[in-house]
Amino acid sequence: MRYVAIENVTEGTYLAKPIYNAQGSILLSEHFRLTNVYLEKLKELGFLGLYIEDEISRDIIIEEVVCEKLRIDTVARLETIVENTGNFEDLAPYLSGIVDNIIENKDVLLHINRLNNYHNYTYIHCVNVGV
Repeated sequence: MRYVAIENVTEGTYLAKPIYNAQGSILLSEHFRLTNVYLEKLKELGFLGLYIEDEISRDIIIEEVVCEKLRIDTVARLETIVENTGNFEDLAPYLSGIVDNIIENKDVLLHINRLNNYHNYTYIHCVNVGV
C-alpha cells in the first residue's frame, strides 16, 4: 500500500483503504477498483490523495498512528460542533483518545524525537500545529 496524489491515480487502480465522508460513512470500500468517473468525483469532493494497492507497494503495510475509527469519529464530531456552533469541550474525550494512541505507539515517539534532532524548526512547527 502507498499514498498517491489523486492526479497520479489511474483508472483500474484498487483502493488499499476505504474512503470515508466527513460523517464517517464509507464512500468506497477497500479493494474497490476505481474508474475515471469515481476519480473525478473524488477530486470534486476535495480528496488530494488515496491509499492504493499496486506492484510497487505490494508488501508495504502502513501503520496507523491513530486508529481509523477514532479518527473518523473525531472528524465527524468536529463537523457537528462546527455546523451547530457547539461546545468544543465535547471534543475532549476524542482528543484524549488520540493522545493515548500516540503515546501507545512507541514508533511515533521515536520518529518525533528523530525529527527534533534532524530539524528543530519543523519539529516546533509540527508541535504548534498539533496544539
